[in-house]
Amino acid sequence: MNTKKRLLKFGLVAGAVALTGVVALGLSLRTFTRQQAQLQAAVKETDGFLQTRLHTLAVVRTDFGPNAHFDPWRLSTTDPARIIDPYLSNGHVGVSIGADGKVIRWAQAGRYKDGVLITHKLPKSDTNSALPPSSGYRQELDLHTGVVTTHLLQDGEPMTRRVWVERSVATQDTGTADSPPASVRIEDSPGVLPIFASAPAALPFWQGTDIEIEGDPEAQQMVHAAQFYLLSSIAPDESLAPPPLGLLDDRYKGHLFWDGDMWMLPALLPNHPDYARTLTQFRSRTLGQAKRNAAKHGMAGAEYAWESDSDGHEWAPTNFLKERHVDGAVAWAAWNYYAWTGDQAYLRSTVLPILQATAQYWASRAVSDAQGVWHILKVIGPDEDNPVTDDNVYTNALARWNLRTANLVAGLMHLKADPHWETIASHLYLRHSHRFDISSCGDLIDSPAFLHSSRTISLQKQASVVLLAYPLHAISSKAEISRTLDFYAPRTDPYAPAMSDSIHSIIAAQLGRDTQALKLFRFSYRPYMLGPWAVMSEGVTQNRAPFLTGMGGCLQSVLYGFAGLRVFGPGESPTGTKLAQDDGFTLCASPHLPPGWKRLHLTGLRFHGRTLDVTILPHNRIVATKSDNRQ
Repeated sequence: MNTKKRLLKFGLVAGAVALTGVVALGLSLRTFTRQQAQLQAAVKETDGFLQTRLHTLAVVRTDFGPNAHFDPWRLSTTDPARIIDPYLSNGHVGVSIGADGKVIRWAQAGRYKDGVLITHKLPKSDTNSALPPSSGYRQELDLHTGVVTTHLLQDGEPMTRRVWVERSVATQDTGTADSPPASVRIEDSPGVLPIFASAPAALPFWQGTDIEIEGDPEAQQMVHAAQFYLLSSIAPDESLAPPPLGLLDDRYKGHLFWDGDMWMLPALLPNHPDYARTLTQFRSRTLGQAKRNAAKHGMAGAEYAWESDSDGHEWAPTNFLKERHVDGAVAWAAWNYYAWTGDQAYLRSTVLPILQATAQYWASRAVSDAQGVWHILKVIGPDEDNPVTDDNVYTNALARWNLRTANLVAGLMHLKADPHWETIASHLYLRHSHRFDISSCGDLIDSPAFLHSSRTISLQKQASVVLLAYPLHAISSKAEISRTLDFYAPRTDPYAPAMSDSIHSIIAAQLGRDTQALKLFRFSYRPYMLGPWAVMSEGVTQNRAPFLTGMGGCLQSVLYGFAGLRVFGPGESPTGTKLAQDDGFTLCASPHLPPGWKRLHLTGLRFHGRTLDVTILPHNRIVATKSDNRQ
């Protein structure tokens, strides 16, 4: 069965299954748009991209229509039976707010029992569940302050209730099973016009930084919401990383994956390196446990848990233990924090130990054949629906980068490099680097092993090989990058997690395909967005939110795709417009402002102690100004 027929068969079956599942879940408040009933084969866009991607079922917010209004800071509803409850967090505690404005669920970071993050459920009032719109009911979330305000009737009288979570938290503020911690503030005020004793200040992460989009109110609201959910889920100067679905995570039990390293951290680095540092601090704190994990499996160095609790213990099912690309992701995140900040003390105390330990792991894991070629065997790549394979192309490329960067950092620190690491890196099997052949790469969807497995639909679950183009920059030829994107983007499962089209959008922008980049950017969030809180779900047909991973990906689309930011390190040749340079690192921009956007303004970019404001104007004109006194 050829690819088109396999895709068509999948679309018809998956569309029916997904629709049945949605109805069974009772998601009647969503708008279901059947965008296409069958595969549209090989429709050429002006940029040459083959739009064969199936979108037989798009589950989107009801306000994505032509008359939609997108407030950049305030989200609201007049429906007490809205599809999802608002979520608030400060990185230590996460709470869910019911229709009556009271906390109905809460959890605290790092508090596990038998490997499961403890979630407390409080009594849920149904007093207002049947309130008609004429009752004056309204609930709103202010993204600027993080306050949820609910206007409702109580005992027939109007009242206003507001809830927020304070950013400062006392260490002893643990709460009880019946009551959330004191950092969760609740205030009531009688009457139509509420009078409160105080007004919560703007959240600290908005001070001096923003991503402003002129000409696209929808994108502006989404970007502000994504920043709000991601930043409010992190406590700076701590060593706690947020789970992919926040702290009220029933699906993954509050466990931590590569999401923080490769999806969240890059979205934080340009404007909020102090928040990004928290994620690398978590990996530094759990390095000892990662070394114990490696020793348990007979390996040297550090084996970070694929599915980690807050102390680094492994909780993944047996087969998923083979997703070893997490070790490279941890190293990649630590190095990129240093590349953006130039923090020499942190390089020595944190980055170097992580890079060395992960390089030691790859060196002990790799095996050589009779021809002197090195291999990494029995792993699973990011496309985890594929079978266990040898020489997964993404894993090998990341391992090669890890080995070489560990030696690079050793040189920067005037330490001796390990020649064995370079030997492995130079001879590590990378089929993709020798000859572009879709059917022969280690984890590719048309491989014979895959086609003869029980899953016969030629689709990948999520972005995998395209990650070589971004974020790894392991392939640089535009022709090769184009072929990679054009093959994989149409063959990505449209019902899979929101972890693909943001990457596709970045690559399309870097290729100069501005129209396509904007379309893929829309695909990266629209099907996953849950109203009225502008929060992304992990999948198209589920209410699993907030999916911080996907929101981090969307922010990356804006920062690294449309703004075209990139830091070039020692030995690399910078391209684009140079914005700043320091100690062998250069911050550049190669922007591609999408159609309809009049201006993209990045306030408070931070690079090696400097602070910059960067504006992208039509025709990709760049205006960059220093917003501090450092020369």
